[in-house]
Amino acid sequence: MDNFQRLMSAFAWFGISPFIITLALSVREQSLFGFSGEQIFIIYSVIICCFMAGTLWGQAVYSDNRSRSIIKVVTSNVIALGVFGGLLAGLMDRQMLVLLSICYLITLVVECIHTEPLPAGRVKSYLSMRAIVTLVVFILHCFLYASLRIT
Repeated sequence: MDNFQRLMSAFAWFGISPFIITLALSVREQSLFGFSGEQIFIIYSVIICCFMAGTLWGQAVYSDNRSRSIIKVVTSNVIALGVFGGLLAGLMDRQMLVLLSICYLITLVVECIHTEPLPAGRVKSYLSMRAIVTLVVFILHCFLYASLRIT
């Protein structure tokens, strides 16, 4: 793994820390800046989910394969607009967690299926890291979902 890949991996794992911190706030029923842990978790998740969907758009720009590019651009837009719309529509916390979890998985699946090979195994190492980080984020969403009280 080269230095750039190490840096990408470090940033990916660092990006999980707000999920962990806000999950802990939620479980302890604490707030931060007047927002509950689950509210901050969901807002951060919407931002990260839109960012991850946006990476599909970025990959499509540099792809020579038009059919893969179209799938990535459409998926990117549907996911970003979907999670933003869910937030604006005032979906309940549990509904947002389900929507976000599904969108993370869809983004990963589309990226894995429609990513073109790059030299020196870069795609394989990136996709492996991406799959593991996405799985951890998915599990954290499941933990928060399970910790919420039904009201």
